[in-house]
Amino acid sequence: MLLKLIKQQPTQLYITLPAYNEKVYKKVCNPLMESGWWQLQKSLRLLKHFNRGTIRLTLYKGINMENAKEYSKLLKNIGFKFLEVKAAFPVGYARHRLKYEDMPKHDEIKNFAKEIKENLDLEFIDEKKESRVVLLAKDNKSITLDL
Repeated sequence: MLLKLIKQQPTQLYITLPAYNEKVYKKVCNPLMESGWWQLQKSLRLLKHFNRGTIRLTLYKGINMENAKEYSKLLKNIGFKFLEVKAAFPVGYARHRLKYEDMPKHDEIKNFAKEIKENLDLEFIDEKKESRVVLLAKDNKSITLDL
């Protein structure tokens, strides 16, 4: 589907990266497709063809909020514009498997984002404490945010 979207660009394209390796991916996502991890990798490589490709890390303590260096290695050669690092919220069906007290606090998200930022030479763009989210970018010279 992403290949079709290259010709008909959306305003912004988000791809969630739920893990830094296949083992954690399977733990987090419990995928129905055996090739899910590899399909995700292909999708990430297509981001370079989009004007505002964004990778979202939705993190949860004890599940996928670990090893910022491995996330950085995985993202190093991916052509994204923005990286959104945010806390997973136990809402909807997620309430059945996630506990509120294990949701990362904003300072924890900010520290995790800072480590990735330093490993990838990204720039801090914005944060929203109430949403527990930090926005990083590869190059903020050409970025306009409608905030």
